[in-house]
Amino acid sequence: MKNYEDEHNGKIPYDSDSIIRQSNYKKSRGGMKKSEVVSPNKAVALLVSILIIFNVILGIVVFTRRGGGGQTTNNNSYTINSDGLDVSAVTLRALPSVVLVNAGLNGKKESDLNADNFSDMASRGSGVIFFDNKQEGEAYIVTCNHVVVSHKEEIFVLLYDSYKPIKCVEVFATTEYDIAVLKIEDKKEYQDEYKKSGATACAVAESNYVSLGEDVVAIGNPLGKGFSTTSGIVSVTSELIDVDNDPYYKHRVMRISAPINTGNSGGGLFNARGELLGIVSVKSNDTSKTSVDCIAYAIPSTLAINIATRAMRNSSVERADFGITLEHDAGSNVSSVTLENGKTIAKRAVRVKSSTGESGLEVGDIILSFSFSTYSVTMVNMYSLEDYAFAMNKGERVTFEILRGGHSMQITAEVKNTIKAKTN
Repeated sequence: MKNYEDEHNGKIPYDSDSIIRQSNYKKSRGGMKKSEVVSPNKAVALLVSILIIFNVILGIVVFTRRGGGGQTTNNNSYTINSDGLDVSAVTLRALPSVVLVNAGLNGKKESDLNADNFSDMASRGSGVIFFDNKQEGEAYIVTCNHVVVSHKEEIFVLLYDSYKPIKCVEVFATTEYDIAVLKIEDKKEYQDEYKKSGATACAVAESNYVSLGEDVVAIGNPLGKGFSTTSGIVSVTSELIDVDNDPYYKHRVMRISAPINTGNSGGGLFNARGELLGIVSVKSNDTSKTSVDCIAYAIPSTLAINIATRAMRNSSVERADFGITLEHDAGSNVSSVTLENGKTIAKRAVRVKSSTGESGLEVGDIILSFSFSTYSVTMVNMYSLEDYAFAMNKGERVTFEILRGGHSMQITAEVKNTIKAKTN
């Protein structure tokens, strides 16, 4: 297995299955030299007020670290302007779910760690709280594997309204999807810090239904300098990229135009309603040294959160395997679908390319949709099934709506086999 060069700690392995891109992509990760210390003494309220006053559209606002804690934010109290993207409103709703994720004490004592020197740690990135129990001081955080892989025993997060870093333990990590799941360590001091904060779990959008040109807001920790908001659009709804021009490493991502820098990795990409749409992962880096702007990538939220939720509930992370491979039907044009909420998205016809026959699906079948448990999913592209396959359990029955020979029909298949996600 080939390696890619980690920007702060030599070589680390990175695993995947295939490739369709030839450009070179670098991780937007930590590993820079000691950066400017961000003051913890300015209040969140002041900075949020500044954000509202300037009403930043397609711009950048940096949130410096501040002291204090315990300010509660009501996730349902903000109105999103339907006439356009309101970056300040999205940030107000989403910010409490975003954390700074830094790893590697660099010789420091944990007792000396605080918001002022948090940026001195070896690796600097971001994360998103996707599940919490406020009463117990329990929280689970999803981030990128490459942010924490080199310093797994020394992972700390900083909440948006807290001065004291909280130690976390790694619950799960996969090189295949570049996802890591963290949990606040079971110690009273860390749990109490979370209890008194205004931090909360994010609301999650179904990235399967993202639309081209959709407005997005990215919140993270660029250059390790604290919370920052940037905005842009979804440039490509789904594509495969290889990492560092190595054919062994590819990821399926959505492409975004929001400015992304070192330290944004693991941070949240949010839609106009403040719902998590993706986990920021990589940015483009042209090997010809040509300047590259506004080309960055995020792991779709449906995939990331289904993996993270399974990791939280199970010791292993696996997805349903129906013994089929899929492809976009070359003989069909891209069509549009209007969802129940009135949103219109692009849809590609998805064809069964190969099949073991065990699921009842045959080569040439066009999959229109599938349903299981409480889910009913339209096949928007060839990746829709894999995204939701992590939410399917062994023995569960999945009903496929298909076209076979021009005739519509239903096929119900039981999940008999699963495939484990590759771990570190």
